[in-house]
Amino acid sequence: EFYGLTPANIVCGAGSDELLHMLCLAFLAPGSEAISGEPPFMQYVFGPQLMGAKPVLTPMPRLNQDVDLMLAAVTDKTRLVFIANPHNPCGTMVKKQDMDRLLDNLPDHVLVVLDEAYYEYVDSSDYPDGVEYLKQGRNVVVTRTFSKAYGLAGQRIGYAMADPELIGYLWQVKEPFSVTRQSQVAALAALGDQGHVAKGRKLNREGIELFCNCFDELGLFYGESYANLVLVDTKRDCKLVYNELLKRGVIVRSGEPFGLSTYIRVSTGLPEQNQRFVDTFREVFALVPPLED
Repeated sequence: EFYGLTPANIVCGAGSDELLHMLCLAFLAPGSEAISGEPPFMQYVFGPQLMGAKPVLTPMPRLNQDVDLMLAAVTDKTRLVFIANPHNPCGTMVKKQDMDRLLDNLPDHVLVVLDEAYYEYVDSSDYPDGVEYLKQGRNVVVTRTFSKAYGLAGQRIGYAMADPELIGYLWQVKEPFSVTRQSQVAALAALGDQGHVAKGRKLNREGIELFCNCFDELGLFYGESYANLVLVDTKRDCKLVYNELLKRGVIVRSGEPFGLSTYIRVSTGLPEQNQRFVDTFREVFALVPPLED
């Protein structure tokens, strides 16, 4: 009812992670390929590897997923293209005109996975809503979650939306008891409280602006974020920055696992938490020496 779809269009899972895993189980096999941007959300790498498939990572100029580079990477072995929109860990967004170009030019044997875990945070007329592509009959699967804007990460519930035939394939590989009754009740209650989502979106945008103003003043490059996080180049060893922040009671994400040795990723919180990060980051930024270019 919320999306104007039928139950046959939807399958739930233990967060987006299980759904992405199910997509790999259903559509990948040894020798096949799955494309995503680099740095990737790591499930786009682990899932294909588990199936003996090859993760194909395409460059992300200025932290943006480049659909033309993805199209150039497509072969007759390609089965999945993962688009995180907004992207994790970069926070950036593929705009509608670019997504249209991707979908218009992909061959029929390639399924596009639109991972929209941060969908509720987006406030842009350029955002391509995956559900609209689904209703147009495009070859897409849209995944969303209650773990982010709805605040139910501990309940582990997400959902995939697609053509009923594709959803049927996902049911064939789904664990039978991954979604609890409690999480279903919580999810439906959360879906009915869009006022909470709107309040969270406003608080998040204020936090993102506070972070970006700080980074601008310090002359730092960061991804233009449409999510609840910012990936910023500190120009310093990210491990040192991370540890100095941690010593002061502020936890961020080091860019090291993504191969980004000078980046950190910071998520928004309550206004007082956001301000604490900014104040502490300024202190650490002055303390940790910059790396040579």
